Amino acid sequence: MKSPLRIVMIHGLAAKPSRKRLLEQWSEVLLANLCYEDPNAAMQAERDECMRMAWWADAVPDHVIQSEAEADTTSAGLPQLLAERERLGSGFHVEAGAAAQEYYRDRGADLMKLLELAHTAQDLDLQSLHELRLYYADQYIADRIRLPLERELRDAWSSGCRVALLAHSMGSIIALDVLWRFSHRAEPEFADFRAAHVDYLATLGSPLAQERVRHLLLSWRHEGERAFPGNIECWENFSCLGDVISRDTSFEEAWFAPMRALGLLTASSEYLSLYNPWSDAGGTRNPHKSFGYLVQPRLASRLAQMLYRHY
Repeated sequence: MKSPLRIVMIHGLAAKPSRKRLLEQWSEVLLANLCYEDPNAAMQAERDECMRMAWWADAVPDHVIQSEAEADTTSAGLPQLLAERERLGSGFHVEAGAAAQEYYRDRGADLMKLLELAHTAQDLDLQSLHELRLYYADQYIADRIRLPLERELRDAWSSGCRVALLAHSMGSIIALDVLWRFSHRAEPEFADFRAAHVDYLATLGSPLAQERVRHLLLSWRHEGERAFPGNIECWENFSCLGDVISRDTSFEEAWFAPMRALGLLTASSEYLSLYNPWSDAGGTRNPHKSFGYLVQPRLASRLAQMLYRHY
């Protein structure tokens, strides 16, 4: 009998609601996405109560937790998002050239505005974002930020669960640092789990393709196997067109190819130029929003497979 699946999720920057509320929101979207892909898989995920949130928002001293009223506003936008997911089916991949123009026009979106947004943000200094700056400037805060994910992974592995790790935006940076520590640090809290691995890592709207971001990781001074985590079995990267953080860029050269060459990665895929259907209450689109990544059909397909069997 196969081991149960634990789906561990880690959020990114900006104001977040309480841990309980954010877990409810992410779970609602992910379960609905699974249901569109495979209703039986969605029922199994709900029955197993397999979703966990590595919530680190309170690790930053001056972080203001999003109010319940603000969380209500976000939740009010979820039905429209899920309706769009149902309407589009598997059609979330944006083709190149003129086809992309038609694709966005059919969805009431302005492709040129999204591309202009991405272009004008090419010089975005991610280090200027307050929470990211603190993560690299203050190791006490960084340890507090990493701790919730470390605890969730230890709990999953100690319970004999397979792990699917979904990491959005800055959450992907935290995830890589945490997995690297489990791979290479000598302290017992890491070394005792040296043989454990993440069965599936999905990076969503991640900046890890950017060289200056990679140079801020714990692994950046190292070479060879020590430059990478050694506990990821399958890694897939998702990037949406117009996302100013991921910039629709490939992980192949920086991550996938060298890790495969070192025998550190069994399988890898990336899905670029995806469509993120999220828009706020005022109709303003945000192609970086986590919920628009959680409804990606390819993500649901992978998780549905994992709920039944190994890939």
